[in-house]
Amino acid sequence: MIEMIDLAQIKQWVQSQNLRLAERGIRVVGTSETERHKPSVCIDYEGEEAIGRILIWTSGEIDMEVLDRESETFRYLHHITIEDLQASPLADAVQEFARSMESKE
Repeated sequence: MIEMIDLAQIKQWVQSQNLRLAERGIRVVGTSETERHKPSVCIDYEGEEAIGRILIWTSGEIDMEVLDRESETFRYLHHITIEDLQASPLADAVQEFARSMESKE
């Protein structure tokens, strides 16, 4: 398997995103990483009405999901493959993730 992004780059990107998300009331509730088979970092988030997860593999694949607490239905499901953590499609996906995590009032 070809690694497009190393774990150190992913961790640095995650830290910067966590700060931005925290400003919107979205808290990190857990992180984990694995270096087996497909190295990855997984971050779990919590908002007032939703929980979310971003999973980033060194292959450049990223999954994002947001689950509504009350209805237990997905507000947002997204899969993207990138070559660079600064790619604009990723920035757009993170913005949509954040909007989905925020209150629906």
